Amino acid sequence: MTTQTLHDALTEQVRRVGRIDERVHGTVVLDTGRGGVWTVRLDHGQATLAEGGSDERDSLVSVDPEALADIVAERTSGVRAFLDGKGVCSVRLDATP
Repeated sequence: MTTQTLHDALTEQVRRVGRIDERVHGTVVLDTGRGGVWTVRLDHGQATLAEGGSDERDSLVSVDPEALADIVAERTSGVRAFLDGKGVCSVRLDATP
């Protein structure tokens, strides 16, 4: 999957989900290595996507591009991909709600 195709799939997923629980707030960086890097901002119910990373992230998800494509296309769950060793997630423990 190309970086542009993955970007388009992520953009569509964020658009489709639209609003989420208003209590959710944080910044997640999705890093697929050479496959691309995106920042998802969850701001009290609104989800936005931007290309590139952020030093102000609450979580960093490193995942291979194919696994992320499968997660976004709902062919597999994020949990399954991580249990299969296709990704790693790190969370800032000092992040405040």
